[in-house]
Amino acid sequence: MAADKNNRTRLSEPNPKFFYTNSTSHMGPFSAVAELIDNAYNHGLEDKELHIDIKIIRNETCLTFTDNGKGMTLDKLHTMLGDNVMGHVPIGLYGHGFKSGSMRLGKDAIVFTKNKSGMHVGMLSQSYLEKINAEHVLVPIISFDQQGQLVQTPDSKANLKAITTYSLLKSKRELLEELETIANPNGTNIIIWNLSRGNFGSPEFDFDYKNDDMVLTSRKDQTAHKSDYSLRAYCSILYLEPRLRISLREEEIETQVVTRHLAYTEEDVCRPQCLAPTTIKITFGYKRHDKEHYGLMMYHKNRLIKAYKRVGCQLEGNNQGVGVVGIVECDFLKLTHNKQDFDDTNEYRLTLYELGLKLSEYWNKLKVKKNSDSRSRRVEDKHKHPRSNEDTLAKKQKLSGSMSNDDGNITKRKDNTAQPENNHKKSDTKTLKGSAVASTSHSVPTCEAVATQTKRATLTNKKEEYGGYDCSKQEDQKMPGSHQGHHQESSVDTTDNEEESLKSYCEKLLLRVKGLEEEIIELRSNQIKIEVSHQKTQTEVSPPNEAEFALKQLVAQYEQNCKEIKRLKEEYDVLLNIKSEPDTMA
Repeated sequence: MAADKNNRTRLSEPNPKFFYTNSTSHMGPFSAVAELIDNAYNHGLEDKELHIDIKIIRNETCLTFTDNGKGMTLDKLHTMLGDNVMGHVPIGLYGHGFKSGSMRLGKDAIVFTKNKSGMHVGMLSQSYLEKINAEHVLVPIISFDQQGQLVQTPDSKANLKAITTYSLLKSKRELLEELETIANPNGTNIIIWNLSRGNFGSPEFDFDYKNDDMVLTSRKDQTAHKSDYSLRAYCSILYLEPRLRISLREEEIETQVVTRHLAYTEEDVCRPQCLAPTTIKITFGYKRHDKEHYGLMMYHKNRLIKAYKRVGCQLEGNNQGVGVVGIVECDFLKLTHNKQDFDDTNEYRLTLYELGLKLSEYWNKLKVKKNSDSRSRRVEDKHKHPRSNEDTLAKKQKLSGSMSNDDGNITKRKDNTAQPENNHKKSDTKTLKGSAVASTSHSVPTCEAVATQTKRATLTNKKEEYGGYDCSKQEDQKMPGSHQGHHQESSVDTTDNEEESLKSYCEKLLLRVKGLEEEIIELRSNQIKIEVSHQKTQTEVSPPNEAEFALKQLVAQYEQNCKEIKRLKEEYDVLLNIKSEPDTMA
């Protein structure tokens, strides 16, 4: 480690331009923040707390990172701020995390740290190096004892002058006040200023968009995933398993465990041939919402490296694999130096290939599972929340009322001779429902008999009216204690019969619609022939023929049947939902 002969300030080997070059390895500021979070954890957080906030110093907006870790010694502080030379253990994976992260967020940073060894202050400033035209990196560092007195070293006075001249803190007293902001006996406080700006000179962060967040100015108005523009959302998924508490602008960040927000989760094991006998554990799940963002969430030693990496069938298009998310921890792969990606090695490519095969298998299983579920329509259906008993009863009453008050498009197509009989049965049903009114020709039945006769009469009436399909659902009366279980079973059997009847009736309607389609095609063909013949003979316009009139009738009837099928399908879905829920009204 060299030293400046004039002011005795400790030197580090890299050229000052190295800081800017190294900072450009971060494509965005969020990965730079992640580096500082990793750096704090690697120093050893005992209570695992990190606070990220903003602070105004001399009208300058600054970013602050404060932790309650073990603090740093003088040598470790210089290792973090300067270069990693022989005899110094690098902090973190490569030893460049703090330098690249802090210099990506701003041009200047000052670090306050304290522990049993004392209190230390160090400055890493590009502005300082530019103003003094330094050819090497100068890292001013000073130390205070527990009484707040400056520890005298050959370069302590020169370093104190450099810090108070080129930083935002202009006196020894202000430096000691910042050290006092570290509430615990041990900890570190980092202040970054001269924050980076975008291509048009505007700040990268918008601090006014939300009081508890820091959002990217360039992406907040785009249709991007929230974790792409919200620092709070990004930090919430940064770690696979929460390992420290992070607060942003005095509000704790709630860590999101990705698997808890997925449906149809399934664990699998992948065994890439290039890594045998290494096995990879992977968890697949399906996103019910926000399906625009899907793919693999790839972690390395608990830290998120790549989010929503699409593999396998997701690369083919045609909505294949949409909404499927895989969570995998790839500790065996090598990272790039900025920890934003994996090295593009043969192992990495083969791993993606094997994971893609597993994801495609899960997608095929998911489609089969969803199709076999009678309560779901498509893989893209939204989650149906369970309804309360009151909602279920209201649905039953709505269905019963809509069917009983229906004018009956199907009934109109029945023979007129059947209508008086149906009307007579309807009146009988109403008489049975009114248990308070006594019959003039028969004795008053018991409560059990009224309930049984009402149900049977109503079901028979509706089945005859709709061609064997029972679409009504009468409200069950309360049975005495010994008959209540039998009544519940009867209600379930009735619902099964309704379902089978509805299926049969829908199939008949579909066959009729197909027949009507064929008749329409044939009539249209005949109509075209008639029009061609009419043009050849050039005769006077004749009155509409019977074929044309019949065609219009069939078209109207076809459209009417299509509407009827749609209505019946909706009622069929309602019946299935009612069946799946416990009949609490029995």
